[in-house]
Amino acid sequence: YIQRALPYSGQLKGYIFRHLPLEMQLRLADAQFILGMADQALEVFDKTFQAILPNQPLWRRNSFLFRYREVLIYNGKYVRAELILKERFESLLKLRPTTTSATAATLFAILYLFTGDYPKAKEYLDIGVELNAKTNFTLYNEVRNRYIEAIYYYLIGDWDFTQTVTHRALQYLRGKHIGLNKHVFGYNFKIIDATIEYYSQGTPFWHKFEEKYKVLTSPAESLFGKL
Repeated sequence: YIQRALPYSGQLKGYIFRHLPLEMQLRLADAQFILGMADQALEVFDKTFQAILPNQPLWRRNSFLFRYREVLIYNGKYVRAELILKERFESLLKLRPTTTSATAATLFAILYLFTGDYPKAKEYLDIGVELNAKTNFTLYNEVRNRYIEAIYYYLIGDWDFTQTVTHRALQYLRGKHIGLNKHVFGYNFKIIDATIEYYSQGTPFWHKFEEKYKVLTSPAESLFGKL
């Protein structure tokens, strides 16, 4: 339906529709990424953001900006992703906490996990946790931070503490009524835990976790699945 709407988005008259053709391209790229067309999404995002003038309001649509950075990271364009993150969001981390700054800090942490710069990943994870507090708290960022924390400790080889983190996270999800019976995301922690058991003790990987792994590494899970 987005593709069908594209030809009409440029025909609408009026001030409020002036940026609609570019916005529709961003919506298209977002949909492409979720459907697994990461290369096509990157091409559309690149072309569209190059066409957006510096003073246009689309630069303030953080949902598109964050998705663009996710697509860059997913496609291994780490240098460009870091450059744009620093240009657009680094300064926000030193200001009054907002949901945007908390989300940006988490995205920094994800980027550095992919590049293998674990000290920087931990630095930005700590910033993200600090910013996601009090009136600025969102459950979305809390759950993301707990997942990134588990990934971080797994990758640096502290598997004992990784399992402590995964068990705490599962308890937290149950307490928020989004446990395994409610949402598939919690299986991320189960799979990390099972992976440790497999490599450290030879415990077989349960077939149910293999099924969940296929779901959690689908394109719709984007960077979480890739991690």
